[in-house]
Amino acid sequence: MKQFKNIGEPAHVDLEWVKYHDIDIIGFIYYRLGDDRFQLITDKLIYFYKFENDEGEFSETPKIETVMLNFMASTSLMLDNDSKFSISYKSGQPNLNIFRRKYDHGFMEIFDNVKSREGCRGINLTTKDLFLMSDDNEIQVRNEKTFAVVSKVHVDLAQSDTIDEMEILNIKISPNEKYLAVLCGKNLIKEIEEVHSLHIFKMNDSGNDYSLLKVRELDERFREFSVTFEFKKDKQDESVIFTNLNQIMTYNFVTNELENMFDFENDLSK
Repeated sequence: MKQFKNIGEPAHVDLEWVKYHDIDIIGFIYYRLGDDRFQLITDKLIYFYKFENDEGEFSETPKIETVMLNFMASTSLMLDNDSKFSISYKSGQPNLNIFRRKYDHGFMEIFDNVKSREGCRGINLTTKDLFLMSDDNEIQVRNEKTFAVVSKVHVDLAQSDTIDEMEILNIKISPNEKYLAVLCGKNLIKEIEEVHSLHIFKMNDSGNDYSLLKVRELDERFREFSVTFEFKKDKQDESVIFTNLNQIMTYNFVTNELENMFDFENDLSK
């Protein structure tokens, strides 16, 4: 997409338009007369832009607000003033589709400009209007509407004996939202994740903070386990479920026992 501005006077017959900004995306543009927002629609994604700088003032260069999947396969998208309803249309389509917003489809929400959040993990506390986000060696509990930090949970990462630092690989909330599991380890080259420890926290009576319940340093058997894990639904206060390329296993973090649940018929690495 290319942006131009008129450098001539309105009274002049001959106007000159000069390009001053490029957005390296090919798609369809939709806007409403008098609105300071516009949508750039591609086959897979829809980009929402606004002519506004970081201070909230008008800017000739648009700033991206959010991005969503173009699951409607539309070439035009018209939004109402409150962004609650939209009308989508695809070229050649015999009718219009009207959608009501059910979820926030945005991939990006800006809540601070302090640092990059690349590699951070997040999860929702659906019954409490909160979400958790990993940040270095702590878990931040934030209000999902204001993004304000409600509390912080410190995670004591072990000292690494190599150049690869220990970090938080994944976080999980138990189905009853009483327990928080933090899986820690190393991010190695070629996107290999090596599991080293499991930290279990229990929610305090306040309902917005966690206290450390158990730390388990995991032995060599866990190194190649997937960092994707879950609490065992019928034993949320004592067990989680791990997988690797050959098995599904239950790990009891209270007794430190690993039990095989299921063997895959074929090695998934082949």
